[in-house]
Amino acid sequence: ASLLWEELDQTAYLSGPYRQPVLGTPESLERIDAAALRDYYDRHYAPGACLLVVAGDVTEDALLSALIHTFVNDRRPADGDSPPPPPTERAEGVSRRIDKDVKEAYLALAWPAPPIARREDVYAMDVLTCILGNGRSSRLYREVKDRRRLVSTIGAHCSPQAHPSLLTVSATLPPGGAGAAREAILEQIRRVRQGVSGREVRRARRMIRAGLEFALETPAGRARSIGYYRLLTGSDEFLNTYLDRIENVCAADVVRVAREYLDPDKAVEVLIAPPGQ
Repeated sequence: ASLLWEELDQTAYLSGPYRQPVLGTPESLERIDAAALRDYYDRHYAPGACLLVVAGDVTEDALLSALIHTFVNDRRPADGDSPPPPPTERAEGVSRRIDKDVKEAYLALAWPAPPIARREDVYAMDVLTCILGNGRSSRLYREVKDRRRLVSTIGAHCSPQAHPSLLTVSATLPPGGAGAAREAILEQIRRVRQGVSGREVRRARRMIRAGLEFALETPAGRARSIGYYRLLTGSDEFLNTYLDRIENVCAADVVRVAREYLDPDKAVEVLIAPPGQ
């Protein structure tokens, strides 16, 4: 599955920060020596570039004492000279097949998704993603898995990022069944562009609310969420108002983003399957 996501990013992004594998490539790792690694650390992993989020049973005095002990001798500022990443360009209507000795085939389809700065689109896209492929009552699960039994697993995913990203639909399926599964998925994309029901929107809102509340239950989860969205947006406003904004999403909003972003003819596809199947 990790190979599927890596190959999907390589195929869907023509340029931009999300095209590169997180762990690098064999070629890039060969070029990095100890001096280059130390220089990168010194320039980027400095107190001036750090966002600290603390949640849980801790006192202010204990926190300040720990910070002073950790950073008192480290006065490095944030590196303000880092070049901006190249603009994100995405492919359209591209298919890639990877032959591999696997027992099940792995299929992923991807479409453009908005950056987090396009807030109204992000809220509607989150509801759309939930309607399409989150949970047993989602359209893809009910139609492609339960009714037609074309896949063993299926789901949709879209996470807001700083730059334009992807909405993905991924599935595992029997070797040789990719064609039928692909067409069934695309049919659901066409249908969601035609309309969604108020009941589906309300269910999606409830699922999103439950998911966020679960993520914020523990101190670690709370700190992780606060830090993630603060880094992306520069403030706590997005996280603090997220559920209220989700409650304002209506069926028309969902259809609008489905029509704007999910063109069935422009899907990017990656398939990993046994040779000849």
